[in-house]
Amino acid sequence: MEKKFGIECTYNYTDNVLTFSTYDKINDSIDLEKLDNNDFFLFLKVTFSNNEKKYYTFENSSNYTNLTYYTITKNNSNNKIDIAFNQYNNIPCLQLDITKVDYLPDDVYDIAIDPGHGGKDLGAKEKEYTESELTLKYSQDLKSKLENLGLKVFISRDGSESSKEDMANNMYEDTGRINILNESKAKLMLSIHLNDNNYKKNTGGVEVYAPSNCNLSFASNLSKNIVENASTNYSELNTFKKADGVYVRNFTNADITAFNTRAKKGNYEPYQITSSTPYLYIIREIGGINTSAFVDGRNTLYGKNKYWNSNYGIEGYSIELGYMHIENDLNNIVTNYELYTSAICNTIASFYNLNT
Repeated sequence: MEKKFGIECTYNYTDNVLTFSTYDKINDSIDLEKLDNNDFFLFLKVTFSNNEKKYYTFENSSNYTNLTYYTITKNNSNNKIDIAFNQYNNIPCLQLDITKVDYLPDDVYDIAIDPGHGGKDLGAKEKEYTESELTLKYSQDLKSKLENLGLKVFISRDGSESSKEDMANNMYEDTGRINILNESKAKLMLSIHLNDNNYKKNTGGVEVYAPSNCNLSFASNLSKNIVENASTNYSELNTFKKADGVYVRNFTNADITAFNTRAKKGNYEPYQITSSTPYLYIIREIGGINTSAFVDGRNTLYGKNKYWNSNYGIEGYSIELGYMHIENDLNNIVTNYELYTSAICNTIASFYNLNT
């Protein structure tokens, strides 16, 4: 059976050599969540100017291994999708083998939540409140709401960490938040934060940070639902802004210079960072090659992201719910947390069609 995926390609055909590329957004692709239970063999169908049609096969010439992907949990079941380079009638090709399963493996989750800061890293502080305490409260409530939808949810910290643990600098250790988030094999990760700044700002508001090579529709819906349902507003910040409440923070030239200077002082080879590389480590380092993760251990001041060069990446977003030093924002965040978490939960439910 031939199934057309409708993939748009850019291509070049010269000297009988065809080169092509497909999606340039990490969340625009063949939607594995919507494929039927079956075996699929992927070929490239090329129609030439004389209407001649030819099929071309795929062969893995990279260093990346086969993948197993599990779709989001719906009605207490999932699809297990084995993605591998196999053979079809002795022809090498890319195969998708899809079967239904009744539960996820112990080490596979639907959604991951990262409560910002923790341990001795309190984050922003205002009055008697700390960012680390509030983000944990928000994350635990969001986790409960998502689990009520039937989802399996991973949380990167639960408040049991020591008050002396240096969570601001141990993110790349074996049990640091980057490696354990990667190990969750979640489809989506949300890192929960509260803003603080040292410049004058009249109003607070929501900021959702997304990867640079990402379709921003989910981020836009997320910020919109929070604003409309939690009695808050979009941030007035214009730097890195892509849409109302949506931001993409990449490395600037100044950032790259600072990283290169740090490498020279540390006597290690500079990272290959460009102005398209996501700056926020919590987004960049859980996406593997898709988000240009680079912490490979060469800087010995930190540990190593064991998944920096992985072809299995998590789509991650960082949510700044508001500004702690702005009274209206802080009061709303402290008293109306269920409105915020409900808005986030409903966005996820709608995105994955969990209400149907």
